[in-house]
Amino acid sequence: MRPIASRWVLRLLRMLVALLASVFVWLIIISQQDPMIVRTIANVPVPCPDLQDTDLQCADVNATLTIRVRSPQSRWADLQPPYAQYLEVQLRPADEEHELTSGVPRFLCDAVSRESSLQVLSVRASSAPAGAACAVDIALQSSPEVLAEALALQEQSSLVPVTLIRVGDLPDGYVLEGTTLNTTHTMITGPQEDLTRLDRAVAYLPFYSTAFTINAGAFELPLSVQAVDSSGNALTALTADPGIVSATVRYSSLPNTRRVRVVLEPSATVAAGYSLEEVRTDPEFLLLRGPRDVLESVPDPLPLNPEEPVKPLTRTTTVVASVDVPEGATTNTAEVAFVIAVDHVILDNTQKARAVCQVEHPDLVYEFTPLFMHLRGPFEAFEQLYAMEAAGEFAWLALFDCPAEQGTWELAPVRFVFTDPAVESSSLITLVSHDPAQAEVVASLRSALVPSS
Repeated sequence: MRPIASRWVLRLLRMLVALLASVFVWLIIISQQDPMIVRTIANVPVPCPDLQDTDLQCADVNATLTIRVRSPQSRWADLQPPYAQYLEVQLRPADEEHELTSGVPRFLCDAVSRESSLQVLSVRASSAPAGAACAVDIALQSSPEVLAEALALQEQSSLVPVTLIRVGDLPDGYVLEGTTLNTTHTMITGPQEDLTRLDRAVAYLPFYSTAFTINAGAFELPLSVQAVDSSGNALTALTADPGIVSATVRYSSLPNTRRVRVVLEPSATVAAGYSLEEVRTDPEFLLLRGPRDVLESVPDPLPLNPEEPVKPLTRTTTVVASVDVPEGATTNTAEVAFVIAVDHVILDNTQKARAVCQVEHPDLVYEFTPLFMHLRGPFEAFEQLYAMEAAGEFAWLALFDCPAEQGTWELAPVRFVFTDPAVESSSLITLVSHDPAQAEVVASLRSALVPSS
């Protein structure tokens, strides 16, 4: 009996060793397989597709997105949703046969990868009627490098204040009483490296003419929000939570009124040696009241004509000027302050001259662009011309040989002569533009036929 028992013991031992070896091999195989990571994201907004050439009716849906990621690196399991920068959920009409049999248009939720290095193993989509929820099950696989980068670009959120910026103008006949931002803060989502640059969220408040006619006294508008840094630059990688920021606009009607913009005209009112950079008026608009026929005759924009050229003493100069209001119209603003920002681009001795034609055609009127030219030259040449100007023997004119035919001409370079050809130093003075890098001015001449008297 002992030999038989020994054989059974040896057989059991061999079976146990084989079983342990199989388990060991199976553990090795499992350890080398890619772990499957499952993430489920609910309420993913999916917009309707373009259905212009069809008779289908569609409504935006909310999708439940189940993502199964097969990763060589199990540490990617720490990556949390959303996966907005990797996947795009789409909505498209289901097959035509299914629509005909059911009688109800159905749409199919689908998902595609935005990254070429992210391999889509399989997609299991579901169809749903317009406006209903749908589900997408997508399996992905990628290299360790791409998944490591995805982990580095993990999206996070930050709550920031919202700044309101008005876009557009109120229509004629209405005055703004106030705006109230209903939500003072919003959630900004995006990569951590961009969130570190985030300063605030900017909400743009647009004005629509239809809102003033449909609503009475007040209306509420949803606002688009943009994340910006401390310098006001947009951070396109960051997104704001939509649908929660809105503003309430309160207004009242003002019959027989019109708002007109005020502009500085002509633009060349800056003294010689300066280049005009920007003009801002305060107020930017004037509210005029009066008969409708008088208000409709007011030009828009309303020109602001200063009596004398403005010579800036600093880089930004504020000048107050009056505005001519047509007879029959009234305004609460008698004077307008306009701010001129200048660049000191012409450093040596300069003088401004008006552009005119040397030979005028009786049936043609010429228009120069630009109307004024800058002259540059040595101090001695300008001294002689300043003395002649004081004696009434010289006028600052840039004269051109104008063609005696209708049309538009580009003259480059432009020949410059003085009204007094006896001035020998005139050859030392040349035309310059506002751009110091441009040596010559290109003048555009426009002519229009005028009936002869």
